[in-house]
Amino acid sequence: MIEFIFEIFGEVLLQLIAEILANVGGQALNRRQDEPVNPWLAAFGYTIFGLIAGGISLLIFPHHFIHTAVARLLNLVLMPVGIGFLLALVASWRSDSASGSAWHRFTCAYLFALSMAAVRYIYTTSA
Repeated sequence: MIEFIFEIFGEVLLQLIAEILANVGGQALNRRQDEPVNPWLAAFGYTIFGLIAGGISLLIFPHHFIHTAVARLLNLVLMPVGIGFLLALVASWRSDSASGSAWHRFTCAYLFALSMAAVRYIYTTSA
């Protein structure tokens, strides 16, 4: 049971760190522009960043932290929703214009985490 908790914690930590790095990069790019970012373009960008982060994470951690197939599938489905809610909560807590709306933050965080988790899931189940 304790091993399972460490497995989940490792996946959460990996996705949170990658999401925070992508968020910092996205905000840095947004500050350079005078007009707001198109939400569809931001969603596409976060999806691409998630795919790239998933590939990079496989170079660093080639084996999935979660070892059972059912738990990996649950991770693929539930983790992006949890990460999205967590970052939407942070956006509403910050409540400044730099963080964007909570819904926009949820969507971008969800797409980033989903694409990153999908890369890791597909690679580790096919390997």
